[in-house]
Amino acid sequence: MPRVRLFVRHHQPIPPLTYTDPGTGSAREFPELRLETNVYIGPNRSGKSRLVLALIDTGAFITVIEHDEWRRLDRLGMIEHLHRPSGATATTIGGVRSRFDLGRLRMQVVEFRPPNRPVTLPPVSVVAQLLLDPAVRLPYPIILGLHGGVLDSRRLGRDPVPPAPPPYPRHDAGPAFGQEWWLEG
Repeated sequence: MPRVRLFVRHHQPIPPLTYTDPGTGSAREFPELRLETNVYIGPNRSGKSRLVLALIDTGAFITVIEHDEWRRLDRLGMIEHLHRPSGATATTIGGVRSRFDLGRLRMQVVEFRPPNRPVTLPPVSVVAQLLLDPAVRLPYPIILGLHGGVLDSRRLGRDPVPPAPPPYPRHDAGPAFGQEWWLEG
């Protein structure tokens, strides 16, 4: 069964989220970690695909695509527009509200292993909210959600690894936090 590694990005919010451990009385900090992956979108009718960096957000119920990105994909012929259910006109993501349309597109999760050899999961059909407000900016142009997307019928996992001392590679902070993430299926 194919498996691709996901990459952990460490963000340092100001102020950091901390708590006091009642057992030791010492202050502890929660690292803000995010899971990144690359996805091929497409192909379109002429066989072209587009590579995009995406965030896997297990708190998002559906995939969301920023206005500029989905417009680019639409111009390339990679989006099938769907009818939005009546009454559903806006969504809130990251505390910001935007009107949306729905679309379906093909995505394939990919990992590039040295020496730049792509390892992919089979492509899947993804239903996404296409944000209509161009002013809404997300931390990534595509946020991959839980339902109707790349996680369907797949296993998301985390394995412990020996913690790596700093500096860790910019593209993957997972080893610095003693973890390695993957998607299989």
